[in-house]
Amino acid sequence: MKKGFLLGLTTGIVLTGASLVMANSQIQAILNDQIKVTLDGKVQEFKDETTSEVQYPITYHDRTYLPLRTVANLVGVDVDYDAESNTAILTSKNQTGVGNTDEGMVALVLEQHYKSNYPDVVEEVNPVNIKVYTAEEIASNELLKDYELNEGDIVFEAEYELKIVDGYEDMMQFTAGTGEVDGQWIRHKHNVGIARSGAEGYTLDAFGTAF
Repeated sequence: MKKGFLLGLTTGIVLTGASLVMANSQIQAILNDQIKVTLDGKVQEFKDETTSEVQYPITYHDRTYLPLRTVANLVGVDVDYDAESNTAILTSKNQTGVGNTDEGMVALVLEQHYKSNYPDVVEEVNPVNIKVYTAEEIASNELLKDYELNEGDIVFEAEYELKIVDGYEDMMQFTAGTGEVDGQWIRHKHNVGIARSGAEGYTLDAFGTAF
């Protein structure tokens, strides 16, 4: 990421969701619908959560500004706003053992996989523990030694919980071999999984044993 873009984004964070603190400060910016934003190669479209209208980036002094909340949601960060102190509060969702970039990507891929493939069944995906394999661990793994991996693929082990929509708790494809954690929460695990890198971003390749 270019430094200028980062600085622009940082300033945009201050301005999004709050009125200008300096009442006399006015700027002239360009609503720039020519700028595209991609995440892992996939073009993203920003929409207002209330009106569903497309929110285009703005350009000001050769810097690009994006809506804070939509960007934060895209990268898996919770956003709140304290009106009393004029503070935008960002909270990482990766507080359950998901730390570095690769682990965060695995968590995002798992969430996208289950929510998109089972939208009426899986309500929430909560990573409990994610381990990303090193190159040495991949080379020495019996399951992977003859498996063709693409550049950018992330090999991992993962334990996570799936919150099942009320009424679907007994569905065999989720409960078989996993055991119920607490009410609607079902424990799930991949002994070996692959976050497959592609032109449209990452997808889950459920390689190896999942239970």
